[in-house]
Amino acid sequence: QSLLRNLNIKLELERVNCPEFSFYFQNRCYRYFATQRTWTEAESDCVSEGLNLVSIHSPEEQRYVKFLISNFDTNERATWIGYTDAEQEGVWLWSDRTIDNYQNWNRGEPNNFNGPENCAVTNWGFFRRWNDINCSEKFPFLCASRKR
Repeated sequence: QSLLRNLNIKLELERVNCPEFSFYFQNRCYRYFATQRTWTEAESDCVSEGLNLVSIHSPEEQRYVKFLISNFDTNERATWIGYTDAEQEGVWLWSDRTIDNYQNWNRGEPNNFNGPENCAVTNWGFFRRWNDINCSEKFPFLCASRKR
């Protein structure tokens, strides 16, 4: 119990490093928005907060993103991330222009199943992995700061 209390205190202290309603993990601040927006609207909302749609660079960060979403949405619905191939089909880039060193696609994705699907969500399907989807669909979204 003492260890748990210490962990809770540490998490509270780490939140101090981030703006209100944001959460700290591995030198970044994350903020979840339940409002359903298109990918472009979501990215714009993130940028207006000095953030970008989240870029994910490791399995640990993917687990944290999933955990954070589940804390705000018990149904763990699909959520926009900052991954897009809108500039060049098949060339997936992060909206914050960080390196593309990790992917967590569902099997068979990305596949443009319903026509142009140039934006990505996490928490899709049974395995709650990434899916490419039409950017005009509306989903909640997760923003993050760049690494400090």
